[in-house]
Amino acid sequence: MNISSNPAPDASDPLEYFVLPRTVRRQVLACSALSDKKSAGDVFYLWIQLDPDGESPAIAPDNWLNVIDEAAAIGANWLVITLGDQERPPEHVDAMCHWAQDTHKMTVCLHSLESKLHPMVESLVVSLAQELTYLLVEPKHTHAFESLRERGVRVGLANPAPHDSDTACEFPYKMVFVDAGGNLYTCGLVAGEQEFFLGSVFNGSLEQITHNPQLPHSVAASKERTEDGCSGCPPLVAKYLCKEQHGVTD
Repeated sequence: MNISSNPAPDASDPLEYFVLPRTVRRQVLACSALSDKKSAGDVFYLWIQLDPDGESPAIAPDNWLNVIDEAAAIGANWLVITLGDQERPPEHVDAMCHWAQDTHKMTVCLHSLESKLHPMVESLVVSLAQELTYLLVEPKHTHAFESLRERGVRVGLANPAPHDSDTACEFPYKMVFVDAGGNLYTCGLVAGEQEFFLGSVFNGSLEQITHNPQLPHSVAASKERTEDGCSGCPPLVAKYLCKEQHGVTD
């Protein structure tokens, strides 16, 4: 192999410079992890919620890619990224989405809480593999994304139906939820609540956390639920999208 024929990373782009030299090594590790699954299918969804106000400590892009690798290794094939403030470009989202699709063939959903996207995000959602991409928006904002729909982007509802509050929510056992600081919680509804804290991506593996019976993997029926709290919930969204496209409900 003539390594001199490989173009050097663009030093003007810190993210590219950091990620590209490790691409081959990471692909080998990712393939190895996937071929060594012990409990494939235990987890179906990875939900990453970026900081809405940009105040959480920044996590290096390689750490986010590690999270995606670990989630894929235990069965996750959907990635939902809840975006923060759209006045500024979200860090590392481009690398995260392309890595999830190109390496793990994940369905990627970008979840917007606002009625507009940062231009970088708008370009990203158009550039991704459309058969593996959705833009999730609030029902009251659907009209604001018609131009993207006309460009071939699949736009879906982030909160398609009110959750049944009479029963305990068992969806969390199927997903991994990570906030902008790398903290894991049972789900997005209870993010930040200590009783639902599962650990950190910097301490222990996702497989250990998801299989630890001492940790809370469900939300009680008595837990108050708001529409915003369940917005973007991957299992709810996936069920809705499958029903919309294929008539599949489970």
